[in-house]
Amino acid sequence: MGLANRVNSSSSSSSSKSSRLLLVALTVVVVVVVVVHVAAAVKVVGLVLVALTVVVVVVVVVVVVVVVVVVAVAVVVVVVVAVAVAVVVVVVVVVVVSSGGGCYFRFETTLLYTYQHK
Repeated sequence: MGLANRVNSSSSSSSSKSSRLLLVALTVVVVVVVVVHVAAAVKVVGLVLVALTVVVVVVVVVVVVVVVVVVAVAVVVVVVVAVAVAVVVVVVVVVVVSSGGGCYFRFETTLLYTYQHK
């Protein structure tokens, strides 16, 4: 399995996790609405509201943790790409400087030297 396949599978896995999380959140909202209506009909609103508050707090905490993890992974990817680009730039600069100022400059001075010493 190649690196591209692993990256694609991890991104599709991440999106499927996000869609599952969204489905769970929507299910919780529907359950909360149904329970509130039933509780209002049965007149046990106080206890149900406490339970619903706990459920909502837990769902919000889970969603915040998932968002923080996704953002952290995105930041790590950006940092890795930035470091890779910086390494490539440094290598290119070192190669150009160590080769006497670059291919074009060296070619031009060679032509000038050849022309002057004919």
